[in-house]
Amino acid sequence: METSDIKEIMGLLIALIAVGGGLAIGFISVKISIVEDMKKQLATLEARNKERMALIERGLDANQADARRNRRSNGPLMWGLLLIGVALGVLNGYLLSYSGVGERTFMMNVLGLLFGGIALLIFYKTTKKTDSEQSV
Repeated sequence: METSDIKEIMGLLIALIAVGGGLAIGFISVKISIVEDMKKQLATLEARNKERMALIERGLDANQADARRNRRSNGPLMWGLLLIGVALGVLNGYLLSYSGVGERTFMMNVLGLLFGGIALLIFYKTTKKTDSEQSV
């Protein structure tokens, strides 16, 4: 065998090991995360069952436990506003740098962070109003 053949075979072996290792790590991590998620769901279900049983033993309505749990999550609203704010900031930074106001990367990053922060403030104000309306 020539040295070029050996180098070619070694290159293929390294590529196969890298791809196989990457796929194995991905498979193992997905497998572990599914098992952990199932354990978490089971623990939540058991805790909910114990809470409902305790309410029933006290002679209370078991639906009270569900009423507290049915509050809406504001996570999607926060992420939506944040990403829109960052996108608007990056766009404004690009347009300002295009008109010659500043260096492109600096303007895009700074305005992206600024508009993202403004979007989070808007989120805070809107959820604060909704929380105070729900508690009344």
